This record gives sequence, C-alpha cells and structure tokens, in this order.
Amino acid sequence: MSPIVQLSLRLKRTAVGGDCLNHSCNKGSICKQGECVQVLRGNNAIHTLTKDGNQELRIELQRFNGEKAFAQYSTFSLGSEDTYFKLYVSGYSGTAGDSLAYHNKKRFSTKDNDAAYSGRRCATERHGAWWYYYCSYSNLNAKYRDSVEEKGPKYMIWNSWKGGGPLKETMMMIRGTH
Repeated sequence: MSPIVQLSLRLKRTAVGGDCLNHSCNKGSICKQGECVQVLRGNNAIHTLTKDGNQELRIELQRFNGEKAFAQYSTFSLGSEDTYFKLYVSGYSGTAGDSLAYHNKKRFSTKDNDAAYSGRRCATERHGAWWYYYCSYSNLNAKYRDSVEEKGPKYMIWNSWKGGGPLKETMMMIRGTH
C-alpha cells in the first residue's frame, strides 16, 4: 500500500508593501507591489484544484508586534469563473476568529469587475479584490500598511481578531484532505 501524500499550496502571502493607486490594471488583474497581477488565471487554477471540495484552507496572520493567529477551514473551494469564483468555506477552527464566514457564498470582486451584492464599489473602496458582500469583515488583498499608525478599511483586515487591527503579514494556504 502506498503512502498518502499531501500537497500544500500557498495561495497568497503579503509581507511587503506596494502602492497600486496610480496603476490602471486590465480586467481580471489586481495591483500587487506596484505591478498588475492576473487574478482570474489564479482563481481558475484554484477552482480546478478545489472543485471537489476535498481541500482545507489555513490563513495565518501576524501583527507588527509579532503576535500571530490563524483561521482554519476544514472545507474550502472556489466556484467557476461563471459564478465569479464564489467562495465556499466551512468548519472553522483557530485563534483568529471567523472573519470569512461573512464572505461565504459571495462572488469575487475586482476593481474592474465589482460583483459585490451591495451595489457599492467595495473593491475600489477597500483597495483590493475579495469576496465582498456589503464590503468586508476580512480582506487580505487590500493595501499593505507600513506601520500600525496607518488605519482604515483600505488596509488588510481580519475583524474578528482583536477588532481588525493592523496586519503586518498574511498567508493563505490550501491542502488536500484526502
């Protein structure tokens, strides 16, 4: 009998700043560290990897003072491009609180293709692509803040962890459960 091999895939890591406000990215792209990055290809790949629902998601967060927390979801998948890469998460555990439940079954929005349900321009307001509803309880694709003094909804947030204070570093990872 051959051993079970688990593959882990890091979806996203933010640890350095970048100002994208002066860039105009093409449809399906977001601005990361001063450059336009294609999102739809990445989301299509994540959809392909997760469409069977046998994936878990782990999100790691770190504050400027070095404090760390995590949120883990026993089930994670993304819908297809036809569903605007709808997010499906369940089975939360961890130390960061569940700021992703609010975004469950929501469509992925970008500045050029805002699919938020509220009619607001959440991707523009929040400076990043994410699964917006009436904007966000979490947003790990927002603008990076260089210090704890910078405040506001345009920066990376995870509201259920100590009120959504400044995040220095975030990482999203998936791996197979079977």
